Amino acid sequence: MKYLLILIIVLFSCNNKKSIINESKVQESKQNYKVFKVDSIGSFYLIYLNKGNLNYKVISEMQSEKKANELIEVGKEYSLSLSSVFNQKLKIKDKKVRAVPLMVDCIQFEKNINICKEKELGINDLHYTSDLSGLHLIVDKDSD
Repeated sequence: MKYLLILIIVLFSCNNKKSIINESKVQESKQNYKVFKVDSIGSFYLIYLNKGNLNYKVISEMQSEKKANELIEVGKEYSLSLSSVFNQKLKIKDKKVRAVPLMVDCIQFEKNINICKEKELGINDLHYTSDLSGLHLIVDKDSD
């Protein structure tokens, strides 16, 4: 229990608010997901995705600058690489540690901003992606 508390403190005590993406992330390959809902809380968008019979909740930081890239829409499919917020490669005193997603339901991203799993929707993890900037799809330069 002591290590879990230390892990949570380490994960979210970073004061760098420029990005929620950890450089030592475990990332899945790109797959097609259908957007079924978009919401927001604080300075974050919550994008709800579906693939088959699985639902995903993706956290994307709001951006103040306008992007020329495609704005995602509810009902459309997009090719995205999702990374679990909980499945991070971390080291504490040279020991590899991981968060236990079953024990943590919410994560505090900012003061008084908790983003939670939604088990009633079958969402048992929280994700992020480098394929989105706010609600805008980032287009790979190689795909042109």
